[in-house]
Amino acid sequence: MYEYSLYHMAPLSPAAAAAALSDGKSAFVGKKNRLEACEVVGRAFAGTETTDPEQTVNWLLGPYLPIGEPDRIPLTTFFMSFAVAILAPSGFTLCAHSADGAIQAVCLCSRMRRAPPEMSLVNMWRILGMLMSHGPPAFYKKKDKKALRKKIDPGLMKRANIVGKVMHKMHKTHANGKHIYVNLMAVEPTEQEKGLCSQLMSAVSRAADIEGLPAYLEASGDRNCAIYSH
Repeated sequence: MYEYSLYHMAPLSPAAAAAALSDGKSAFVGKKNRLEACEVVGRAFAGTETTDPEQTVNWLLGPYLPIGEPDRIPLTTFFMSFAVAILAPSGFTLCAHSADGAIQAVCLCSRMRRAPPEMSLVNMWRILGMLMSHGPPAFYKKKDKKALRKKIDPGLMKRANIVGKVMHKMHKTHANGKHIYVNLMAVEPTEQEKGLCSQLMSAVSRAADIEGLPAYLEASGDRNCAIYSH
C-alpha cells in the first residue's frame, strides 16, 4: 500500500531477524497469536492492585475506571488492540513466552522511514477490520453501563486526541528519519520484575544494530523512564 512505502520500510532482513532471536528465548508473534498478545498488553497497561499501570493509558482511562473496576482490563485490551491492528501488519512483534508457549511479554515494533501521521485511511481500515472480526467489548453492549459510558467516552476521546498530537509531535521531532519504532512494550503483571522487558529490548537492539538503525520509543512515568534509561 502507498502508506506502507511512504512511512514503513520492508520487514527486518533475515540477518536482523536472526539476531533478534539469537538469545534462544525470544520469538516472533504470528497473526494467529495477536489476540493473546493484545490480552497481555491489556492486563499490563491496565495495572493491578500490585502492579503499576502504564501512565499514559491510566490518564486516558480517566477517574471512572480505577484499578480493580471490572471493566478496566477488558476496555484497555480493546483500546490497545487498535494499536496492534494498525501496527502489527506493517511491523514485527517480539514476545517472551513460558515453557508451555504462553505469551508473557510483548514488544511491538515498526521499521520506519520517518515519523508516521496521526491517522490515515489505511489505519482506519485496519481498525474497522478488527472491529468487524471481534466486535466491541461487553461494556459497549450492556444497557446497565450506559450511564458510565456517558461519563467515560467524552473525556477519553478528548484525551486520546491530545495524546495522539503530542506523540506525533515528539516522534517527528526526535525520529523523523529511518529508525525502528518501539510502539509498545508490555509484560504480563504476574511476570514483571523477571527481566523479560530487558530480554525483548535487547532483542530489538540486536536487530537495530544489524540494520544500522537507531531505535525510538516514548515512555511515561518515572518507573518506565528509569527502566528504558538502562
